[in-house]
Amino acid sequence: MKNTKNMRSKLILLVLFYLAAGQAFPQEYKIPKNSGKLILNLQHVIVTGYEGEDLVFINKTAEITAPDERAKGLKPLKPAGLEDNTGMGLHLKMNETDHVVTVDMIDQQNTDFFEIKVPRGISSVTINTGRPSVFLRKEKSITARSLNCSLEISAQGDVLLENNTGPLNVSTYHGNIEARFGPVMEGPISFITSMGYIDVTVPESIRATVDMATGTTDGNLFAAEELNIVPVEDARNRYDAMLKRVIGKINDGGLHLNLRSTSGNIYLRAASGL
Repeated sequence: MKNTKNMRSKLILLVLFYLAAGQAFPQEYKIPKNSGKLILNLQHVIVTGYEGEDLVFINKTAEITAPDERAKGLKPLKPAGLEDNTGMGLHLKMNETDHVVTVDMIDQQNTDFFEIKVPRGISSVTINTGRPSVFLRKEKSITARSLNCSLEISAQGDVLLENNTGPLNVSTYHGNIEARFGPVMEGPISFITSMGYIDVTVPESIRATVDMATGTTDGNLFAAEELNIVPVEDARNRYDAMLKRVIGKINDGGLHLNLRSTSGNIYLRAASGL
């Protein structure tokens, strides 16, 4: 009994310590939505597909802070003119006619890190980071995983993709793109970065027509020998001697896979057993 009381006392003291220090605790907000489209205008986010009926928003870095007593009775004003209708610094707008949910960051200088769980019934997800704040942390850029819908990303920073089916249209500035696919892939798939590398792992059994190009003397193209890419034409740009490009078929061709970097290497790997 005495040990139990001591443990409770220590737990209470620990919680009070975190509260006093403004320690981050996840905040969660959810809405029933398992169909339609999702548009995310966020800078630092993990988007995960799951078997559920709700869109779930989790602020992974929200801090518990004491309320501003001077602000009582006043309404917060934000430069974008949007209201925080989630309690976690986000504005959600639902268009029932077009079945679209749009999510905006209230404060573009906010560096909070969000996780969003997306039901399997959502037909498409669009992520747009916009112009990053001066506090941009590349380790908190964009991650998308286990999505079985159309995915479009326009980012500034690194993009990590895991086990998404596609179609995929991903572009980023000043960042790397890493993608690993499972056994199910749906094209077209396009990855473009202006300053970074592209590293993609596909099933060894994939049927695809691949178009790989890098436009710098420092960039090179690499592919797994198991993929046995068969060139279909000489795609070297005769007007730009710096361009390195290969167009070829894997297992007689199939979905279109477009990989482009203006200043970085491109790696195409094979995963056996998929």
